[in-house]
Amino acid sequence: MHSSSATGPFCSLTRDYRVSAVAESFRIIRVKSFLLSCSNVVSEPAVDRRGIPNTCFTFESLWGQPDAQPRSIPVTAYMQVHLMLHPEEYVFYRVPVKAFVLAHDPRALDNPIREGIVLVPGKSYSIYVSQTVTKRLPAPYRTNCTDYLKLWRENGGRGPLTGKSCSEKCKMELMLQSVGCVPQSVSYPNNNTICEDDKIVPTPEIMERCSRECADACSETTYHLSVEVDEDLTFKCSADDTHCKQQELYLQFLFNRFEVTTFVHEPKFERVSVFSYIGGYVGMWLGVSLIALFDLAETLVNLLVIYPLSQSSRGKTRVV
Repeated sequence: MHSSSATGPFCSLTRDYRVSAVAESFRIIRVKSFLLSCSNVVSEPAVDRRGIPNTCFTFESLWGQPDAQPRSIPVTAYMQVHLMLHPEEYVFYRVPVKAFVLAHDPRALDNPIREGIVLVPGKSYSIYVSQTVTKRLPAPYRTNCTDYLKLWRENGGRGPLTGKSCSEKCKMELMLQSVGCVPQSVSYPNNNTICEDDKIVPTPEIMERCSRECADACSETTYHLSVEVDEDLTFKCSADDTHCKQQELYLQFLFNRFEVTTFVHEPKFERVSVFSYIGGYVGMWLGVSLIALFDLAETLVNLLVIYPLSQSSRGKTRVV
């Protein structure tokens, strides 16, 4: 189903193998139909699979704003982002320069390295955004979901919004209590000490406990990015100028293909459907319809109750 507006995700941008907290040079150039400034920027550390911290920037974020609402963007709009990656500041010079991009719920903080797409510098990309919404039911239904959005608002606009992020946060807190550091395998954004030993992982008991305590979200929104390469920007660089080839990246977010896919879990039996199911099963088992049963019951009542009473009343009248 096509939507007339896109309710803002928005994007986390992470540069690979960054240790310093120096801000990235990124800016939104323009948005067709209206001007969108690069507002509500939140930075947080994001750990890669090797335990190395990176600086992640999220713009259009609602983190810490429990009463704010996501911005709606017309599907005719597009955003252009220019990223300067500064390859000269990379700690490990042998590692190729790259960026990670993730579109997510603006109320959340996610890890683009674990969940996002990988983009190499020196190119211009068109990125098409689509959305998936899942609605689940709380207990006693089988989905047994948790209203994380309610908890998020009660916590001042902070905390997990999905069962997966809840589980990651749970593992982080329990490991901090047991070993005093956060394992490299845990992807929940935090400013705690990272375990140097990559063999330190959550125990099976912790994994089971967190899985048991963290149900799926009653309302969960995810975004999907489809990437197309528009242009090679290295044509302006000399053949041996590696720095020039790796220093910039152009992103254009497009919403003209924006689609919303919705999955809704509904009660299996409602009042009307229960009556229909009973009638259907009775008809299947007995070869009669539920209406016929009511007709039979009415006939029996007439024969066994109403008719004797009427005869008794007539007899009494004749005696008098």
